[in-house]
Amino acid sequence: MIQKPFYKETASAYLKLCLMEFINKNPDNKSSTLANDVMKYVYENYSSPDLTNNHIAEVFGYHPYYLNNIIKTETGKTLHQQIVDYRLSVATNYLVASEMDVNTISWKSGFGTVSYFIKTFKEKMGTTPHRYRKEHSDF
Repeated sequence: MIQKPFYKETASAYLKLCLMEFINKNPDNKSSTLANDVMKYVYENYSSPDLTNNHIAEVFGYHPYYLNNIIKTETGKTLHQQIVDYRLSVATNYLVASEMDVNTISWKSGFGTVSYFIKTFKEKMGTTPHRYRKEHSDF
C-alpha cells in the first residue's frame, strides 16, 4: 500500500478542520457556556468598582488572558470592553430616567470615580453626561 506524500499532515489538518467546525456549530460548547456565565456575572456585579478581568478570572478559576480570549471570541469585544459598555448602558439609563447627580450615577454604575466616568462616557458616547441628559431626558 503506497501512501501519498504528506498523508499524516493532510489527515491531521482535515481532522482539525472537522473539530473546529463542530466546536463552532455546537451551541452547547464549553466556551459559549463559560462566556454566558461570565457575562451573567458582569450583569449582576457591574456596580462593584472591583470588577476587573483579574477578579472575574479568579472567581471562575481561569487565567485572565484565557477568559478574555473566550469573551472576545464569543462577543467580538474584550472582557473589559464588555464591562465598560454595560456600565455605560446602566449610566445612560440613570441619566435619562432619574434625577441623580453624575457623582451618584458614577458610583452606582461601578465606575468608581466621577472623573473616570466622565472621561469614559465622553470617549464612548461623544458627549458629556450632562449634555446627554439635557438631550435625552425631560429633567
